[in-house]
Amino acid sequence: QHPGRRVHRGREIAPGTIWFELCLVAVAAAFFCGFWLHGGQTLGMRAWRIRLLADDGALTWRRALARFAAAAVSLLPAGLGLWWALHDNERRSWHDRWTRTRVVRVDLPASAPGAAPRS
Repeated sequence: QHPGRRVHRGREIAPGTIWFELCLVAVAAAFFCGFWLHGGQTLGMRAWRIRLLADDGALTWRRALARFAAAAVSLLPAGLGLWWALHDNERRSWHDRWTRTRVVRVDLPASAPGAAPRS
């Protein structure tokens, strides 16, 4: 056993076990929630120029974790919670509604490379 791989009671976590799956979910949650809390964007959201905002301006760890969990629920019925945004007047998915968050477009500053000239 490699010392860096000891996690659960001094033993490696074998792939396919519940502990392994929980660790994968925890890493994904930490990634998304961490980025949402520090700037409102994951790397992919930055490339697409979108940002996550809380309706009341207070995006907390609790709300970010709730959004992450709610997004998983939105995916379960064949992604219906995500498809919902296409028919929603505010373009919000189920997990955005449940956690009082929204995804908004981010405009490029006029001085940014690739920004369209203003007329």
